[in-house]
Amino acid sequence: MGLRRGMVLGALLAALAGIGLSGARDEFLIGWQGETYRPADVWRGEQAKTLGGRQIEQAPASEPWIETLSWRPRAFLYHSFMTDEECEHFIQLGAPQMKRSLVVSSSGDNGEVSDYRSSYGTFLNRMQDPILTRVERRLSEWTHLPMINQEDVQILRYGHGQNYKPHMDVLVVDDDDGRRQATVLVYLSDVEAGGETAFPNTRRHHWVDPGNVERMGKVSDCAAGHVAAKPKKGDALLFYSLKPNGAEDFMSEHTGCPVENGTKWTATIWIHETAFRADAFYPPPPDWAPQDPGACVDFDERCPALKDEGLCEADAINLKGDLVGDGALGVCRKTCGVCKDCAPDDRECYLKNRADSGYLNLDLQYLWPRPGSNRKA
Repeated sequence: MGLRRGMVLGALLAALAGIGLSGARDEFLIGWQGETYRPADVWRGEQAKTLGGRQIEQAPASEPWIETLSWRPRAFLYHSFMTDEECEHFIQLGAPQMKRSLVVSSSGDNGEVSDYRSSYGTFLNRMQDPILTRVERRLSEWTHLPMINQEDVQILRYGHGQNYKPHMDVLVVDDDDGRRQATVLVYLSDVEAGGETAFPNTRRHHWVDPGNVERMGKVSDCAAGHVAAKPKKGDALLFYSLKPNGAEDFMSEHTGCPVENGTKWTATIWIHETAFRADAFYPPPPDWAPQDPGACVDFDERCPALKDEGLCEADAINLKGDLVGDGALGVCRKTCGVCKDCAPDDRECYLKNRADSGYLNLDLQYLWPRPGSNRKA
């Protein structure tokens, strides 16, 4: 039997040599001459190698392609994951709902305002609209993880000096949903300086391609010497917080470096080990729209009676709203005196209502005219 196998292999090699396919033989027997794997340098326009007409590297840098940054942690950068139009759409959805970001503890509580994280943020519901759904499906196809395992999309805005100090993403949000196993961070805007996502436990030797250090160019002190990603509009950073055996990967501790110049917008999607809140995995009704924090309205006809019962103070979170956290607007904001009923064109009144409820009033191009309004600025 061994002799027969040797004869077959010898005949195969002879046939390859005889028809002038030594290159093909080398491709199928990579390593037999001592050569090592080297990825195509797409940054410098090097053409990817092909095998039998099938591309085995990535496309040129001007097109979408995926780059392995590190194996400790497992970190990958999908260049041009989202289009400019998709990035702008995400910002338009999130900007009117932005509040001061909260820090959630390892116990998965509702979180609190902390200097540990100084950004502004909000969440977009899963499948909130067709564009969001399209991106969520694309993400599932890339990661090979079910779309139902994804959390709602978190939109964050970092201004000058704002940052997120080193932290891990592994936590249990709900007992039935398992841990967060992976994070996808999409950069929705370019940043002139700073704002990198860095892994502080890594060093230069953790880069898969050491050439990335030079290629990234100037980085902030926060990112220098570490595996990191610079914000580039449309790029998506995927990293795993869990090792393949399920253990936490402490190399995945990461930080959002301070923005030195410009504004950083991001979309974060955490992916769990199991289905995340499966009973809420459905698109909203066709006529659904997020509440407008600048509009002074009640959502319950019983509000006057509830106020007479003293519930504006006794049940302030529900009736007035969560003025600090990221909860919903109060159902009796108008009756409980949280806001003023503004004239249709009174921008200052509208913005004050937003500010009094804890909402961000920067980036006015996304706030006025009111979302969904036909009025001119």
